[in-house]
Amino acid sequence: MRTYSLLAADGVRLRGYRVGGGPTAVVFCHGFLGSSRKPRLVRFQRALAAACTVYAVDLRGHGASGGRSTFGALEYLDVDAVVRRARDEGFERVITFGGSMGGIAVIRQAALLGGVDGVIAVSTPSRWTGHETSAVRRMIWLTSSSPGRLVLRSLGCRVTRAWEPCEDPVDVVGRIAPAPTVLVPGRDGGPSGPSAYA
Repeated sequence: MRTYSLLAADGVRLRGYRVGGGPTAVVFCHGFLGSSRKPRLVRFQRALAAACTVYAVDLRGHGASGGRSTFGALEYLDVDAVVRRARDEGFERVITFGGSMGGIAVIRQAALLGGVDGVIAVSTPSRWTGHETSAVRRMIWLTSSSPGRLVLRSLGCRVTRAWEPCEDPVDVVGRIAPAPTVLVPGRDGGPSGPSAYA
């Protein structure tokens, strides 16, 4: 395992680690309130590392990375920075993998910037609005109230104070073509697990 540090295009400092030695690079992106070191994600990353080289990253506002979370709106810049690192380190084939908020980030990176050979998005919301679930209600409370933000800080998550909605993932996913795209519906059960997916 090798740690790395790099800057996103907007200057946010990102940290993560690289594991495995396979010929294909997989940029692995966690969901809201996650991190590259979350135990169940680490187990999955290590399983992938048996065949691939995994670049796990703490998205902005999470774990060891700087900045503030934008719930997927700007995290595509984080994904792109890691994709570029993998290319700079000699990988000809780079695939992005993201769950929930990380899924939004990998869809937006591939749709808006490109430069990847495939995208896998798991349990990813298709739209920013319209999710009347207890998980989404909890996330709204956590991110929009002072007590909720205190809870988030205690969990090591820093969120933006002024969030500007961007395109719905469903409205940009078609731009990823011709790169292969896998969309896996599911339910995480945590605060970022809404009931509709891209």
